[in-house]
Amino acid sequence: GSIITQSSFLTNFNILTGKLFTYDWISSFQPKEIFYGNRMQAYPVWETKHLEKIDPENYNIILLEFQKLFRKKIIGFNCFLRKVITEELKQSAHFKNTRFGFVHIDETRFGAVIPFEHSVRGGTAFFENCWEKHPNIEYGAFPNRLTLFSGPRCHAACHDDYYKQRHVLCVFFDTEK
Repeated sequence: GSIITQSSFLTNFNILTGKLFTYDWISSFQPKEIFYGNRMQAYPVWETKHLEKIDPENYNIILLEFQKLFRKKIIGFNCFLRKVITEELKQSAHFKNTRFGFVHIDETRFGAVIPFEHSVRGGTAFFENCWEKHPNIEYGAFPNRLTLFSGPRCHAACHDDYYKQRHVLCVFFDTEK
């Protein structure tokens, strides 16, 4: 259940920042495992395809940075960019009385986020149990700061509505046993 943070994590962060507005974004929602009548009934997001396919050079740099943290081989490394638009969240049925996304766990052993914007109110929140409404720990967003956590730990995105949109690099992976 540990949470690890590391500032200035990616060596290619400035390159990724410069490319944010050149990637193709696909409308989506979270959590994907549940069927909704439309994406505004969930947590509406925009995502790129996996960086491995659309930007292999930067994907390999990111993978190497994560590999440096572990003494085990990383497997199933899934990495993509996510964008959240405040006006869409205001229309979302889920965000009527909260600034937290769905409290959930990830299917992989590890999850990680690296924000592109600075925000004390936005970031990632961690909960003791998935049914709780208020987090035990909250990490504000800081550009290029890695927040690495155990995938089975209950967590949610926090949104700062002072921003028109928020961008984050999402990473999910396992390690060899």
